[in-house]
Amino acid sequence: MTDVAFRGMVSEPLLDPAALAGGVKSLAFGGCLSTGPVGDPLPLSRARGTDTHQRIRGTVSRIPRGRVSTYGQIAGLAGFPGQPRLVGYVLSALPEDSRVPWHRVVNALGRVSPRSGGRESHRLQQVLLEREGVRFGLDGTISLSRFRWTPRTESGSLSASETDRIGRSHGMRSSATTVEGYLRRLPEERRIIVSAVREVIRENIPAGYREAINWGAITWEVPLERYPEIHNGQPLCYVGLAAQKNHFAIYLMGAHQDPEHVRWLKAEFQKAGKKLEMGKACMRFRKLDDLPLGVIGKAVARIRLKDFLARYEEIRSKTKSRSGNPAALKTAKADNARIKAGPGTKKTQKPAVKKPLLSAVGPLGAAKSSRA
Repeated sequence: MTDVAFRGMVSEPLLDPAALAGGVKSLAFGGCLSTGPVGDPLPLSRARGTDTHQRIRGTVSRIPRGRVSTYGQIAGLAGFPGQPRLVGYVLSALPEDSRVPWHRVVNALGRVSPRSGGRESHRLQQVLLEREGVRFGLDGTISLSRFRWTPRTESGSLSASETDRIGRSHGMRSSATTVEGYLRRLPEERRIIVSAVREVIRENIPAGYREAINWGAITWEVPLERYPEIHNGQPLCYVGLAAQKNHFAIYLMGAHQDPEHVRWLKAEFQKAGKKLEMGKACMRFRKLDDLPLGVIGKAVARIRLKDFLARYEEIRSKTKSRSGNPAALKTAKADNARIKAGPGTKKTQKPAVKKPLLSAVGPLGAAKSSRA
């Protein structure tokens, strides 16, 4: 391996030269145009599109030594929200003498993405990062809360309080009709967070669910052609993701179906040293560091489509069988309606009826009249 390959990064061989005989790019990307997180090869001419290529390379070049970014974060910053694979395409097309720090880009879980180059490729990126002070856990994961790059704006580095302040002026409801449109309308700081969580969900969502925009949020739902028996004509929502007015929210409708799922979530958050802020189905967070992304991925992957529908059918059957029991029917209908309604839908409550205060002789007004 020559020093030219890592000009500006390292000055001596890091691994067995024989193992690296194929050159840095062929090692790092397996000799083909593999993507960052996952994906199929892309023609070199497409990956080297002038404007796209330059914008992504320029964004990656901003990552400082000792910090990392994710494919989704880079895509959002470069102006291509929701397209993490595009970043992988562009990085795989880098010339061998490039000084772009490709090794500082990892996947949404804080791990080095698998490539066709095998273990040597994986090891090379890890060694480069460790030389810059980035530390890997025993499971090969980088702590994104510690090493994630926070880009600077004209006002400087964005703190958690600034992110919260910006978030308060942008509510959940959006008129966007596509996921890309939804992400483009978010401020950059919020788009980075939503894109990172979306990337984790997309990597772990079981087969059969479809990503869409519904209820003013990004949703993963059961296609109507798969399950059309819905009275309101809206697909059943399995997972939702949205930028709310004062926070971000992940809607886990499967968790509402199964109390054991919620208990598992609480235990996993506790193991990760995080606090779970969750209602019956809505998980709230204000910054990316509030979430153990690995746990989110596992939570999304837990319920397959057929199991989700089976549980829904079970709830429906209970609704029918409890028709003679008003209290049981009310509970079953509430469970059923919550799954149908989708994320962010609140039940309208009737205004409370004020009752007159009573004295020993009746309403206070009557007591005063009697004393008069």
